[in-house]
Amino acid sequence: SLANGAGQRLAAVLARELVSAAHGGTTVVLRTRPGHANALAIQLDRAGIDDVLGTIAGDDTIFVAARTARDAERFARHLRELAGHR
Repeated sequence: SLANGAGQRLAAVLARELVSAAHGGTTVVLRTRPGHANALAIQLDRAGIDDVLGTIAGDDTIFVAARTARDAERFARHLRELAGHR
């Protein structure tokens, strides 16, 4: 779950930056616009999401390590919803 203000800030960044979110096993792969993965990864880390162990960001891709496969699925779905994706 997200802290109140952190969730709102994260939703705003996701709406601007998130291109896609997919999961496999305990890994969530997030795609962003070129050059924006690091900024989104910082927001994810700052949000203090219980089910997330950590992130690794490249230029336009973020790998997120979730605690369980179910957490990864739920997290990817939640990010897509926050970003306004279907």
